[in-house]
Amino acid sequence: MRYYTTRAFPTASRQYEAGDAIDPVNITAAEWIRGTESGAVVPARWYGTAAELAARGIPGPGVPVYETDTMIARVGDGVTSVASLPQVGSSTYAIITDVSARAVNASAYGLSAAATGAVNESALNNAQAACQASGAALFIPPGTFNVAPPSGEAALTVTMAGATPGLSRVFGAGPAATKLVVSTTDARGVDFGVWGTHFLEVDPLTVQDLTIQGPGKGVGTGVGIRGRNAAKGRISNVRSTAWGSHTWDWRNCNSTNLHNIRGDNAGGSGWFGTYTTSRDASDPGVGQAENNSANHACVFSGNNLFDDNALHGFEARAVFSLDFTGVCQRSGSSGAGRGMYLQDVRGIDLNLYVEANKGDGLKLGNSSGGAGTACTNARITLFAAKGATESANARNACWIYAGTGIYLTAYTGSYTGASDYAVYLETSFKGIISARHSGGSGKFIRKPDATDLAATDDVLTFGATAVV
Repeated sequence: MRYYTTRAFPTASRQYEAGDAIDPVNITAAEWIRGTESGAVVPARWYGTAAELAARGIPGPGVPVYETDTMIARVGDGVTSVASLPQVGSSTYAIITDVSARAVNASAYGLSAAATGAVNESALNNAQAACQASGAALFIPPGTFNVAPPSGEAALTVTMAGATPGLSRVFGAGPAATKLVVSTTDARGVDFGVWGTHFLEVDPLTVQDLTIQGPGKGVGTGVGIRGRNAAKGRISNVRSTAWGSHTWDWRNCNSTNLHNIRGDNAGGSGWFGTYTTSRDASDPGVGQAENNSANHACVFSGNNLFDDNALHGFEARAVFSLDFTGVCQRSGSSGAGRGMYLQDVRGIDLNLYVEANKGDGLKLGNSSGGAGTACTNARITLFAAKGATESANARNACWIYAGTGIYLTAYTGSYTGASDYAVYLETSFKGIISARHSGGSGKFIRKPDATDLAATDDVLTFGATAVV
């Protein structure tokens, strides 16, 4: 079977770019697992008319097949010809319409699009209690459900703390189909771990296919996590929107795979990840500095979008290993918000598009430039809006205030201020820059020695550095 890369993918033998063919025999087992689990490496898709595809023979197992003339989708199994493969969505696939044997359906406990927020909150509580008693998953059916949790609480709490089975899986019918709309202005949408009690295990965790919507005001957060090793699982196809504070408030969690995540229209940041210094005295990790981090080994794959947030699109501090693919745009409705703002982040692999942010498209480190703010060991591919057909970022496309071991490939466009830059490097920067500039009113590169560099496609190296 043939495979290709969906984005830049570094390996020990070479750097693969998006669209490159990749052979499993040419990379290590660990690289193969990292690539396939993150979505960086996928099977080559068969795409063409039914006649063209039939002539190609037999697609390998798991290979997506799409007939452009019939609009039929199939999935290869490695032994069956294209025409004989069942259609995706046909009865051959035995689509599950009754999930009662595998999950608790919240509608069986009174959840209804016609019910009041108070009635639906009670229904969710009862359904959640049934899941916790049996270890079953919670299914929220299609519909828009108003929910009114008490002040300071969440509509749903997902935790596996203690000996009692917890609620570890929540799923809906898709972000456009299943919507929980919280009306309480100082409540939250979903908590993973108990708010105010840190380092509670949620392991493993699966949340998928729903929208968590806030009241559009107040101080509530959409999706929040608290807990050491709090999310060794997967969150996919989840939208968090219209919250008075952050749409995603992520603290002290490890090993999470996030796929097709959206955070928008927040009064704070779309994604806010940081550490929490307050700890439960019974936690065995008290005093261990490595536990004091926002996200260990978090991978964002697919189409992740953070847009129209009042502060920053994606903000994270104290992170070890971050792999992110996505878009951060239109941040800073109430000020100079940045598309992505990272501090004290180590081991970064970014494939980022930034557009129409009121501040910088991407910023690494903060203005103090002191200990605990610098970003180290980063490989970044940055695409910034060009300005002609896209809305440019108002400030620098990329501002690296404190960074060491940075390998930046930047494709940048215009920006609003004539005093702003495509890439702005402070004096402490050490790394390699490969930049291409497509024009604009601002300047190209501000070098660490405070001199300017005109537009060029040259590769520049600043300082001795070990690039990941």
